[in-house]
Amino acid sequence: MRINIGSIARNETVHTLMVSPDYVVFEAQTECLLPEYLDHFRRSHAWQSFVGAAGDGSVRVRIYYDHLSQLRLPLPPRVEQQKIAAILTAVDDKLDVIARQIEATQTLKQGLMQTLFSRGAGTQDGSGRWTPHAEQKATTIGAVPASWGVEPLDRHVSKVGSGVTPKGGSTSYQSSGVPLIRSQNVLVGRLSLDDVAYIDEVQHDKMRNSALEPEDVLLNITGASIGRCAVLPRDFSEGNVNQHVCIIRTLPSLNPHFLCQYINSSSGQKQVAKFQAGGNREGLNYQQVRSFDVPVPSGAEQEKIVDLLEAFDGKVQCLERSQSQHQTLKRGLMQKLLTGEWRVKVDIEMAA
Repeated sequence: MRINIGSIARNETVHTLMVSPDYVVFEAQTECLLPEYLDHFRRSHAWQSFVGAAGDGSVRVRIYYDHLSQLRLPLPPRVEQQKIAAILTAVDDKLDVIARQIEATQTLKQGLMQTLFSRGAGTQDGSGRWTPHAEQKATTIGAVPASWGVEPLDRHVSKVGSGVTPKGGSTSYQSSGVPLIRSQNVLVGRLSLDDVAYIDEVQHDKMRNSALEPEDVLLNITGASIGRCAVLPRDFSEGNVNQHVCIIRTLPSLNPHFLCQYINSSSGQKQVAKFQAGGNREGLNYQQVRSFDVPVPSGAEQEKIVDLLEAFDGKVQCLERSQSQHQTLKRGLMQKLLTGEWRVKVDIEMAA
């Protein structure tokens, strides 16, 4: 295998491809090394380990030519390389399909949100049928059904506030204890507790004013993730938040899941953005959060809108689980196939 920089030779016509000094172009001798096999190896754990060991130690890892020359590449017969590459490519193709399905589902949901928060789900008659709203009215958040109210969030909450970062910062976190929800844990419409921090009961008691309750709405109010909103599950036991996450505790007049869906919609995000215009620092204060104008349909219609939107959320979560499973499968296959721990059977026709 040769390593060229700055150009690639093609079989028929020679084309010059200019690249920056930060890139290396590999030109494989295809009679013994297939490019598609090399490409999969480039994304393997073995390659990442080599890069980490051979890097120059700077923040931006740089690999030099003399390091590359020391790379030992597992090299099965060409026909076996072809089949390994085909297996791994098939998993990649499935991952591409899942990614497109997730994107399409999220796009459909965004369109549905725009419709539901402007035209509503309708009214329900005695037989349970939903009839579209006949009239609309102009409001501060745009046109909405005439029967809806549009009011400041402050009228429909019992609490708006956040916590603090414990003294000592991350050094005060525990390996277990009371979860401390931070902005990285609040995603769009859901919580991620993979890297949740923990505080002890003493610190939690000191922060009792920001203790969490089931179905609290959590809103990121600072930093790059400002505006991301999620709802605590109904079976949530105990926890707290730091100063970057705002707790919104709603009254019975406003469904917390409805509020969360609205804040995550384009209409809700416009209200988050308007308080950032002209500011030097991304951040919301409690007064601004309380002043959000929110639509207030009937309780039944709020629940209907939540059901419709959460059906899409469930579809996305199902696809993301499948995506995670296929990513795990891909990592496992790469570990086994690209190290020779598993050998693939080669068809006679392929060998010929």
